[in-house]
Formats: sequence, C-alpha cells, structure tokens
Amino acid sequence: MKILIVASELALAQLWSAHLGRVAGAEVRIVDSQDSAIQALQFEDFDAVVLDLGLTRGSPMAVSDFVSYRLPDMPVIPVTPSSFFSDGSVFRHIPNAATSLNSRTPPGDLAAIVAHYAERPVSRADVVMRTASRAAVVMTAGTVCPGVGPGANDRVSRPDDAALPSRVPG
Repeated sequence: MKILIVASELALAQLWSAHLGRVAGAEVRIVDSQDSAIQALQFEDFDAVVLDLGLTRGSPMAVSDFVSYRLPDMPVIPVTPSSFFSDGSVFRHIPNAATSLNSRTPPGDLAAIVAHYAERPVSRADVVMRTASRAAVVMTAGTVCPGVGPGANDRVSRPDDAALPSRVPG
C-alpha cells in the first residue's frame, strides 16, 4: 500500500510515516505543499492521502478538490489540531473524506485507521481514471516522463500508399 502524507510539520509527518511502515507495511511519500502534492498525485499511484488541514504552503482544500475531481474513489484522511470540523462539516467540504482525525491521535491508531481505508478494492474505473489523468497532464504540461511529451510522437505512421488498393471492388 502506498500513502501520500501532505503536511507542514515534517517531524509529525515522519512519525506518522514510521508507524504506517511498521503497522501496515506501507510505502509513504511525504510532501509539504499543495504544488508537490498535486504533482505527486498526477504521476504516482497512492491508496490514500493523509491531509494536514493546517498546510502552510498552499491550500489543503485545493489538494482535496484535486483528489475529489481526478481520483474520486481515493480516500482522504484530513488531520487537524483544532476542533473546527468536529461538527462533521469536513464531509461537506471534502467529498472523499473517509474520516477526520485530530493531529494528536496516537500515531499507531492513525496508522491503523489509514491502513483500513487504504485497503479498499480498486475499481477498473479508478485505474482508467488515474491513467487518463496522467496522460492528460503529460499532454498539457510538456515532457514529464521519458519518451512522452513534445517530440516523442511527432512522426505519425501511415500505411504505405502502395499497399492500398487503387479501387474499391464492387
């Protein structure tokens, strides 16, 4: 399982990552900004996103909107130190929210909860959507992957004219 942690506090993100690795055997990528989160989501496959709602470099809501639009089946686990969303409104703002956690949740508990939501079955539609999302980004953003991007497909192969019949029978 592969988890993306989007958080401003590197020490806390590393603590969560260590527990996710130990408790769930997860591979974890940590990013600290909206831009790096969106880039990671465009070009890597993740099973869940742990999203710090106190993100200081960019907007956590922009990250959740991107996930909701491009990867509608991916669970997002918003984490916040405040009680602002204790009324359940987080589920109105983040459609993919699987649950909402306080940042003081014990790391082992957080890891077990994230692993639970990340182990959802992946539908064929989800795989197609992820692939299509990456292809659209590559086509619009320029060269990102080796052999893909401007110049990679400049030459369009066509059937040799001589191989085509000069008349259609009949």
